[in-house]
Amino acid sequence: MNSDLLPGEVVLLRQLVRLTLLPPSPQISQDVLQGKIAGLSAAYFLLAMDQQGGMEQFVTYQLGRIVQQLSRTTEQKRVEYVGQVRGRILWSDTIKARAGGDFNPQRFVCRELLRRYDTPENQLVKYMIERIYEALHAVPLLVRSGICYFPAGGVSLPTLTASRLRRMETAVNSLRYHVRVREIPLPTKIEAEHLDAAANTRMEEYNEVVRAYHQYRALLLQPEWSAFVRVGKTALLLPGTAADEGEPWMRVAAAILQSP
Repeated sequence: MNSDLLPGEVVLLRQLVRLTLLPPSPQISQDVLQGKIAGLSAAYFLLAMDQQGGMEQFVTYQLGRIVQQLSRTTEQKRVEYVGQVRGRILWSDTIKARAGGDFNPQRFVCRELLRRYDTPENQLVKYMIERIYEALHAVPLLVRSGICYFPAGGVSLPTLTASRLRRMETAVNSLRYHVRVREIPLPTKIEAEHLDAAANTRMEEYNEVVRAYHQYRALLLQPEWSAFVRVGKTALLLPGTAADEGEPWMRVAAAILQSP
């Protein structure tokens, strides 16, 4: 997007200035923490920004790198095949198997190396993929048609929210059906063992998954107003219209700007 104002943007900015000049209202932060503004927590979670590209970069790039290089455990398993061979043939066991019962020269006993991706750190990865997928579907159309604003001298010019969300949706939809991800069971909740395992892997990107989880918890699971202020000052969300259902979003944006 270029620096020209979008249609209706002047109205949004005038409303934002007017609300910011009014005395702060503690009620709006309570409404946020109680989930009274549908989709708001999900939107701020997804659209948070930093110098590295924020959640958008995490979803569209880093998660894909992790899935391509998922940590794994390996085990050797003795498997009997007929008409095919996988792994290393165990000839002594193969001869015994052929000699027992009906003789079949196509019977082979093999030692197969099995790779398993069901680890605590990968369960955390799958959990975050699914939570991001849910968050994307929770953002209302009113906000999808809006704009993200960033600090002066920050990482980007104001950007259409819809374009950012579309990029994340494309990435997440692909990751959810990745063959390795489908093998991993989805945990009902995240425990300390998931976070510890991710933090202690040799692949540094797992630390980004831990950070994403902490942000998810602070904005959706156990909402904290300070988390909304922190995120909102990296990416302030304005809806497609300041009227009707858009007014609470404008009040949240003003409250974030008024917060120290």
